[in-house]
Amino acid sequence: MICIVVIGMVVFTHEKRQQDRIAILEQDIDYLKYENSDKLLNWMDENYNYLAIGNSITLHGKTDYWWNECGMAATDKENDYVHKLVSMLEKRESKVDVYAYNLHYWELQATDRGETLSQLDNMLSDKLNLVTLQLGENVTDLSTFQEDFNELINYVKEKAPNATIAVIGDFWTYENRDDIKRNVSKECEIEYIDLNEIKDNENYQAGMGTKVYGDDGTEHIIEHEGIAGHPGDNAMNYIAEKIYQAIK
Repeated sequence: MICIVVIGMVVFTHEKRQQDRIAILEQDIDYLKYENSDKLLNWMDENYNYLAIGNSITLHGKTDYWWNECGMAATDKENDYVHKLVSMLEKRESKVDVYAYNLHYWELQATDRGETLSQLDNMLSDKLNLVTLQLGENVTDLSTFQEDFNELINYVKEKAPNATIAVIGDFWTYENRDDIKRNVSKECEIEYIDLNEIKDNENYQAGMGTKVYGDDGTEHIIEHEGIAGHPGDNAMNYIAEKIYQAIK
């Protein structure tokens, strides 16, 4: 009986965290959907050009419960994986241009995900050197996920033919979603960044009570379980290191 209760509590806690994460994104869909998708990016030939496409782990806008425009839940902008990776790239490139875009509405759309891909057209270019795809954590309907992920990758490959493309593995476990991403990446012959070592590891999550800083430098405390379950600084640095080693 005790074992049953304990197992039930673990399952309940996991499901609650999943629901919290999804709730954060659903609340923000009007705020982030198609935001800046009409912005034509002017990538320069002489620079190393990096486009980061993802969900809240890549970029989350400011709200009443998140205080910076960066990857949730890095302590500040410079500590999310995108900015960490840029710092590494700048050691070997003369100048790095980077743009991060939140495409989480692709994840939440259970059918016809392909209709959202045109929102990337003004960002994708044959001048891009690197594109990272950090998507999947908020997909719960996997019925067409394999086909949709394949379509996403090939769309990026067509629009950014000179770029190295790297898919970032899931930070949270959900059925065989990560296996699908890994297999599609292999089929499409692009880099796959495996996060199994830190996946679902509380030591790599931000955690409740963590101090983070807004874009104005003010200090805030994480008090939302959904945010607390996001990658902390250690995880962000791990992700950046894995990408850098893969593309180096």
